[in-house]
Amino acid sequence: MKAPLRLNPHLAWLLGAIFLGTMAAQGQSIDEELPLPRWEQDPPALNAPDSPGSQFNSLLPGSLIPALPPPAELPKLGPRLEDAPSGLSSQIGPMDLSLFLHGSLLGSARPAQTPRTPTPALALRDLPAHFLPALVDAPTNEHLIDPQNLLPEIEREDLERLLTFHATDARIHLYILVLDADQKLPVDADPARFARGALSRQTCCLAIYPLAEPWRARLFLSQSIHQAASADSLLDMAADCIRDAQQTDQPAEQLSRYAIRLCTRLYWLQSTLPGAGAASSAQPGGRPLREISAEATASPGLSLLRDHSPLLLGISGALGALLIITQLARLWRRRCRVRHIASVWMLPEPEIVPRLGGPFSAGAGALLSYKRE
Repeated sequence: MKAPLRLNPHLAWLLGAIFLGTMAAQGQSIDEELPLPRWEQDPPALNAPDSPGSQFNSLLPGSLIPALPPPAELPKLGPRLEDAPSGLSSQIGPMDLSLFLHGSLLGSARPAQTPRTPTPALALRDLPAHFLPALVDAPTNEHLIDPQNLLPEIEREDLERLLTFHATDARIHLYILVLDADQKLPVDADPARFARGALSRQTCCLAIYPLAEPWRARLFLSQSIHQAASADSLLDMAADCIRDAQQTDQPAEQLSRYAIRLCTRLYWLQSTLPGAGAASSAQPGGRPLREISAEATASPGLSLLRDHSPLLLGISGALGALLIITQLARLWRRRCRVRHIASVWMLPEPEIVPRLGGPFSAGAGALLSYKRE
């Protein structure tokens, strides 16, 4: 096996010196053999159709930013921002990318909606009657009741997941009935029958929410909640949810904020309820669900009057008739008593003149008679 050939360092230096000497003798340099790129003295011609970057010269509209003729000593590099008219200088910035897109897509933002005018009370209409069976036949495990499909798909799915999670973790189940902005629940509709009667069999809260009008939202709670919580705390909960929903103008976002706030307040409210083993059934003859309102929660007597108004009206009528009879009997007894009382009559005493002029001669008498009419 042959040993590898090794080059002597002194020999390598000698060969390099010979190569350089040969190149110097021929009058050439390394730069000429290996030329480097150099900048040209003349500026690049931007008007040439095949010049680099010429295909981007039409990005800026010439009608908006006209290019002024540049000075003779400066090369022409296209339109500049400072060459724009004075009326457009304040509207166009260096980062205004919307000028390069059709229709100003990047510059278009969602405009803020004007505050919605509340629907007058006379313009409110009842929920159509053909939707009422859908409320009664709604599945028990579906806590979002939207028979008219008013919510978009994404917002609907998010709200359903929220209510389902709340039902699995909280003692007070929350149902939300979505109505249109100018709709209201009919008077003869019984909320306790919704969702196949599930609202009357468990501790729950029903929110009747008109879309885009959170200030008309109504809350119905089970009797056990009304008995455990004070009227002021329930009114404060309803008002707090409405205030939080009004922080935005988008109807779907308003409903989302309302539902999240109401779930949070129901978590706080369930701490005031009695234990799970305590009896929390509704009172016999009472409504399973009662609405939160200033009139309904002002005093228990108002609720009793509203629930039993026909009976109370009959009782009040009977009491009034008895009072009138008592007064008439009292007047008749007083009149009879006056008739039997002995009266003292003050009768006149006329002076009798003697017939013959003397005080003791030919005396005479007189008879007076009085008759009572």
